[in-house]
Amino acid sequence: MGSGTNHQHYILNSMENNLTNTLLDKWNQEKELDNGTITFPNRVLIQFDIENIRTRQVSDGYVLGGSLKEEHEKLIVKDKEIISAYKTLLDWDENYEIQSEWSFEPDDLFYQTDEYDTAEEAYQILSGKKQIEEPTDLYNYGGSCYFTEEGKQLQVSIVNLRLKEASKYQIILEVEKVDVIDGEFNKSEELGFDNVAEDLKDLINAKVPYLNVINAIQEDIVEKVSGS
Repeated sequence: MGSGTNHQHYILNSMENNLTNTLLDKWNQEKELDNGTITFPNRVLIQFDIENIRTRQVSDGYVLGGSLKEEHEKLIVKDKEIISAYKTLLDWDENYEIQSEWSFEPDDLFYQTDEYDTAEEAYQILSGKKQIEEPTDLYNYGGSCYFTEEGKQLQVSIVNLRLKEASKYQIILEVEKVDVIDGEFNKSEELGFDNVAEDLKDLINAKVPYLNVINAIQEDIVEKVSGS
């Protein structure tokens, strides 16, 4: 419990002003091991943090353990801010497992783990709105036994944590005017464009249907002439 709390404070204290930029810096931070291997230790910490937050959110862990106090309300808001920052930068998949503890007669304890496809289904089980199935495989026990559920706990596992694929790109083109035969091509000014950038923007949007050029900015490049 202590290590999880310390890790949570480490993440919270490091993302005060610009959460997304801070997270990207942490994601890309490298560490070289003695054998020369390059690792990214912060990615493990980020995954661990997401798992803790999502476990609280899916299980409604802020209230299941007791009354909703002021510190719980602050934690709910902070968790939402952190997950929102993570989602602007990262994509991931989630697995949901509920670990349950059963007592049965003759006296003994039995533990089982059940996997669920959705967060909603896992929460229904955890909150008691839907009953968890009793154990069926009891080490091939041959006698009669009676089960009593003693408790259950949700664990959200984060898998395939990855950077989001870019949907916007910035491309810089350096172009120059060339002489053409009169009448073969119209100049940008004759077509009603204010500059070449607008000409290229319209051309790309017309010829490349899977791209949409949003902005086109033109700047003149002044070449320095070396002295003789």
